[in-house]
Amino acid sequence: MTKIEFRDSQARILNYQGGLMGISAVPGSGKTFTLSHLAAKLVMECDLAYDQEILIVTFSNVAADNFSSRIGSILSDQGIVEGIGYKVRTLHGLASDIIRERPDLAGLGNNFSIIDESESTDILQELTRYQMLQNQNVIYDLVSDRYRSRNNDAKIEKELLKELERIASVYIKTAKDHLLSVEELQSLINQTKKPTSLLLICQDIFRSYQAALNYRGAVDFDDLIRLAWLSLNNDNDLLKSLQYRWPYILEDEAQDSSFMQEAILGLLTKTNRNWVRVGDPNQAINESFTTANPRLLRNFIARPDVRSETLPVSGRSCPDIIALANTMNEWSQHHPNPAIRDALSYPLIELTKSDDPQHNPKCSIPSVFLNDSRFNTQEEIDFIVEDVKDWLENHPEDTVAVLAPINRRVAKLAGALTKARIPVEQALMRNPINTRKSAGSIFHILNSLVKPTDTSLLANAFKVFHRHYQDDEENWLVVEKCSRYIQNIHNLEDFAYGEILDQPVEFEDMFEEELAHDFLTRFVIKLKRWHQATILPLDQTIITIAQDLMLDPIELATVHKISQLVRQILQDQPEWNINSVLTEIKSIANNTRTFFSFNDAEDGFNPDLHKGKVVVATYHKAKGLEWDKVYLSSLNTFDFPSGSPDDYFLSERDIFVEPKNRQAEIRMELESIINPNAPAYVPGVATIMDRNDVSRERIRLLYVGMTRAKKSITTTYNTGRFQKQCEALASRELRRLLKDENSISQ
Repeated sequence: MTKIEFRDSQARILNYQGGLMGISAVPGSGKTFTLSHLAAKLVMECDLAYDQEILIVTFSNVAADNFSSRIGSILSDQGIVEGIGYKVRTLHGLASDIIRERPDLAGLGNNFSIIDESESTDILQELTRYQMLQNQNVIYDLVSDRYRSRNNDAKIEKELLKELERIASVYIKTAKDHLLSVEELQSLINQTKKPTSLLLICQDIFRSYQAALNYRGAVDFDDLIRLAWLSLNNDNDLLKSLQYRWPYILEDEAQDSSFMQEAILGLLTKTNRNWVRVGDPNQAINESFTTANPRLLRNFIARPDVRSETLPVSGRSCPDIIALANTMNEWSQHHPNPAIRDALSYPLIELTKSDDPQHNPKCSIPSVFLNDSRFNTQEEIDFIVEDVKDWLENHPEDTVAVLAPINRRVAKLAGALTKARIPVEQALMRNPINTRKSAGSIFHILNSLVKPTDTSLLANAFKVFHRHYQDDEENWLVVEKCSRYIQNIHNLEDFAYGEILDQPVEFEDMFEEELAHDFLTRFVIKLKRWHQATILPLDQTIITIAQDLMLDPIELATVHKISQLVRQILQDQPEWNINSVLTEIKSIANNTRTFFSFNDAEDGFNPDLHKGKVVVATYHKAKGLEWDKVYLSSLNTFDFPSGSPDDYFLSERDIFVEPKNRQAEIRMELESIINPNAPAYVPGVATIMDRNDVSRERIRLLYVGMTRAKKSITTTYNTGRFQKQCEALASRELRRLLKDENSISQ
């Protein structure tokens, strides 16, 4: 049996006997490795009773499976049966376990169900649409004159519906995080002098949303946490039994802990006080999407009754990349905007020692390249494509990742890389390429059927029908020529129901002409069939089209899922026309709408299995992973703002009159009602505060991106959609600092 060697910092943590301990772990420091060994050690040494367990709480199901496997393997190596003496759960899984002990304490029956995010979203969309109809004047008064003058009524209605749903979702999550029922919150609102009309609308949505859940006998994920807390507080016997069952609790990814997570775990450890919390506040990047708060872990570690430890040594990255990340950390603590100087904190990352089992890798050349070229959005993509191509030619065994802030940009990068014949791994993308291609194919053909006189749309449909020839240069050249021929047709009716090639078109030889005639003839036959299929319900029309396309099994299954989605949409929104449905299908193709994927391999993703390919992902999706070479794109003042008044923030929607960040505003107004000690709500203050919150999180997001790289990193920025963005302050300052220090080769 191989003896496991632990670093000094890991060994100190493994000497833990009990009590409160907080651990700040840098990227690549072996956090999961250390916590797994600590859990196994406690199982072996703590003399647990047959009905006791070490409880490990982590962030995701993937992490939970990883912990279970690691702990089981360690115990098995020691001759101990795995699966006994420990329990690994996500917070939602733990909350469900607590409620199912005594559902009656939460006001639930034994057969209660948990709805997923998809069903929750569907309910919320329906209720939001109803509230818009009931409160048209109030809601439309929120629209700015500038936005109204530039957009038609249909666009305004669509965007308002989307924004109101987001605002209502924030409202409901905030209410539930404060443990408030609809009735309790209504009582507080009744005591408020002047609640805004928007808040009252959100309260009505909240009431209807909870009624919809009650009708289904269901709870959502936020209810799970709230009801678990209430159950523990309503029955001291239940609390004591769980405190006995779990005498030690180890919490992973504690930087993403919420107020309620901390409160529940605090209750469960109140008697034994055996609670270990591990995380990296510098990698807290989920505040925008959840109720996570990295200050909770920092405050816990700073408590006088908590043993504070660090895991500062990392063998993941080469010295130059570690120096880059540390420079970023130290610079941020002296940021010109004082409000965001706490975005990052110590410890700095330390290199491994000479006797460490995991040495830092050697730097590639260049190890760090901070590109200062002022690219437009397309030029940045072109540069990355060419650079990736060169890199893979010279480093064919390297793992490579290209990171972007948003899914739409990820899709464009993946498309450009694929077009350049560079292998792309799709697993971390929102909608994999074949899913988007399937949606795009259906969109283009349906669009041509809806507008049958548009030759450009028909030419696109023709190319989609023959897309399987894209990798065949000779055949695709003929497809392109035929497409141009279709675009120049004056009478489409004659084309579809008359003679093929009745207009002059140039071909190189007789073979090309015969091939073109064959391509066009087969297309016209299918086109007639599609025209006939338009009398069918739209979902059946889609299936008819799919049968005529050369789709692989995954693509065909995806189209069937799209047809089911379309049928559901038209059942739920009978007032929608085909153009509205086409917009939804287009959003799947453009990667702006999440859609079920048949080959989603994100869970347990291992970059080492994809050498010679390029993984394209968002910065958020890359967390927890590592590659030899990493490209960080879009380092501009829009995607990585610094809280400057000149920065443009995505959360501040142009559709609204001031203040434009209605999600932040509704949260602050609600919290001023809930908390009697909170300052009175003043419109606009929340928007300013949120700018700083976003800026802090984006600094951490950039830090996460940097620490994904092992041997080499390249950064780029673009000027944005309207070419008004500048290079992000952090990127600009890092280049200056590194140049002054002359510590990293570029």
